[in-house]
Amino acid sequence: MKHGKAIIGIGLSALIFFLFLNAGEAQAATFYGKIVAIEGNALQVKGNNGKISLFWVGRRTQFKPRAPLFGDRVKIEYIIDKLKRRAVTHLTVLGR
Repeated sequence: MKHGKAIIGIGLSALIFFLFLNAGEAQAATFYGKIVAIEGNALQVKGNNGKISLFWVGRRTQFKPRAPLFGDRVKIEYIIDKLKRRAVTHLTVLGR
């Protein structure tokens, strides 16, 4: 067991490296589109390119000026959360 301290040192160094690798700050992205469906706390939004995307609305989501309805045009600011979902941070209703 004469290499025990070296193995522990390499293991701790690798652990610290992987912790710093995963510790990134979340960058907010913006998405413009029209609400296609509302299912519980999930919104399906059709973008300008015709692609439908799924967004998750939580308790920290800020609605301006109101919560969206079916058919509303919206501006969504979101981040990718720890569960790899698009979590909405700010949701602005632009009109119909």
